[in-house]
Amino acid sequence: SQKATFKDTLARVVQMIVANARLKEFKVDDPKKCRILFEIITSQRSLDIYKLTGSQFTPNRFEPGITGFKVIYKDKPYYYMPTDAVTQSQMTAAQALDLLGIRMGVGTKNDSDMSRIDKLRKLDAKWYLIESQAFVSFGEEVIPLYRGYPARQCLSRENIEAMTTRSIQWLLDNMWDDGRFLYYYDGVRDSIIDHVHPNRDEEDNYYNILRHSGGVVALLRMNEIDADKKYIKASQKALDHLVSTMREQEYKGRKAYYVFDNKKAKLGGSGIGLVAMLRYRQATGDKKYDQYIHGLADHILSRICDDGEMIGYYIHPLYNNGKPLLDPNEQDKKKLFSFYYPGEAMLGLALYDKQMKLSDERHKEIREQSVKSLDFLVLKRPVKYKEMFQSLPSDGWLMQAIEEWVDVKEFRKDDYLN
Repeated sequence: SQKATFKDTLARVVQMIVANARLKEFKVDDPKKCRILFEIITSQRSLDIYKLTGSQFTPNRFEPGITGFKVIYKDKPYYYMPTDAVTQSQMTAAQALDLLGIRMGVGTKNDSDMSRIDKLRKLDAKWYLIESQAFVSFGEEVIPLYRGYPARQCLSRENIEAMTTRSIQWLLDNMWDDGRFLYYYDGVRDSIIDHVHPNRDEEDNYYNILRHSGGVVALLRMNEIDADKKYIKASQKALDHLVSTMREQEYKGRKAYYVFDNKKAKLGGSGIGLVAMLRYRQATGDKKYDQYIHGLADHILSRICDDGEMIGYYIHPLYNNGKPLLDPNEQDKKKLFSFYYPGEAMLGLALYDKQMKLSDERHKEIREQSVKSLDFLVLKRPVKYKEMFQSLPSDGWLMQAIEEWVDVKEFRKDDYLN
C-alpha cells in the first residue's frame, strides 16, 4: 500500500481482504481454521542482485525467514516478504526469486526457474533486501514470529523434552515397511517430492542414506532419555535397510564394507552408518551387526591418505567412470571436498575404538590413523582449503568426534580442544 498514514494502510488492507472471493472459505471465529498474519517491514537496504549470496556473511546475504525482497520496477513495488519462505514452503534464494518473478509477470509458463530468474535479474529495477517483524493471531492472542514460526517463549527442560519426544514420534509414525523414513514432506503442496529433485516421482523419489542413519541415531538417543522397545525395534528395522545398501571391499586382506546409495559411496554414509550401528550395539548389547561394524571401520581407514586427508567419496558417477577412487589427484580431491564427511567418519572411529573389544594392535592402528587425520582436519585443512571455510565453525560432527576421543591421552591436544 502507498497510503499516506498507517491507519489508511490498514483500512486499505482490510478492504482488500473483504473483497477477496475466498473470504467465505475461512471461519474467522475459529482459530483452528483461520489466523491473521500481520507483517511490518522494519528495514531495507539496497541490493546488487548479482552479488546476492546465501552462504557468505555480507550485506547481500539472503536468509529464508529472516530477509525478503522489495523490487521497484516501472515505479511499482513488488515484495517477497520474509514470512513467504514459510507460507510458501521455500528454502532457497532461487525459489524466492522464481516466485517473485511469477508475481511480477516475468517470463512465461514454459520458462524454467533459472530462465525466469535470469530475466528477472536483467530488469531495469531497484532491488532491496528487507527485514520485518511478524505476528499471527491465535484466538484473542497475538503471537510474535521468528523466521515465520511462533517464537518460543520458554525454553524450559520440560518443553525441550516434549518437543523432542514429539519429533521422534514423527519419525516412528512416518517409517516405511522397508525400514526407510519419510525423507521429505512439503506441507504447503502436500508432496513428498523434495525441492532439490522436483522432477522425480514417488516411484523414483530421492532418499538420503546419511540422514537415514541420522534418524537411527536420533531414535537411539531418545531411548537413552526414555527407554522404550519401540525405539530399539524401529532402529533395528532401519539398520537392516542400511545393511541392504552395503557393498564389499578388500582392505589389507580383510573384508571391508561401505554404504552405496544413489550411485555414490560417500565417506559420510559409511561414517554415520558406523555411528548408528555402534549406538545400537551400545543400547542393546546385540552383536548381530559386528561384521559390518568392523568392515565399515576398515573402509574408513582405507580412505585416509598418507598426509591424513580423508577422501570424501569412494565412488562417484562423475569420476573415474564410476569406479572406486583409489588414488585421486589433487584437483579431484578438491572437487570431492566435504566439510562434514571426515567428521562423521572420525566420530565413527572414535566410538569404534571406545566401545569394541579390540586387540592392542587394532587399537594402535585406529588411533594412529585417527590422530593423523585429526591433525589434517584441525591444522592443515583450513590452510589447504581456506577459500571453502566460513568464519563461523560449522562442523558439529568433528566436534563430537573430538569429544569422544578426548578420553584417550594422545588426543588431548590444545589444537583439538580449542
